[in-house]
Amino acid sequence: MITVTAENWQQDANCADVPPDLMQPEVASDEDVRLAKSTCTGCPVMAQCLELAKSQTDPYGVHAGRWFGHKPAPVVCCTWCGDLLTTATRSTRSYCNDTCRKRASRAAARTAA
Repeated sequence: MITVTAENWQQDANCADVPPDLMQPEVASDEDVRLAKSTCTGCPVMAQCLELAKSQTDPYGVHAGRWFGHKPAPVVCCTWCGDLLTTATRSTRSYCNDTCRKRASRAAARTAA
């Protein structure tokens, strides 16, 4: 019998020796989710795992045999004004439009001068 303590509970999980991307994949098919959930069957630390998932801001993947969904997309804001950017407006320089890009460029030029 395994004795589970607060310090070592994750080591005692059925998923301790599986690749992390099995339990928390970037993208998962229904079969991937079923396989990950089956890893949890009979796990001695399901209660602790579920509590950990509930304590996270954005849990994703499989925890305690439950599917919490796909990994959330990162939030990206405009570097100049702070507005939230949509996928369509994201770029390497995160500006929401040409006006913000130009304002940031002028501000950088003034600072450099």
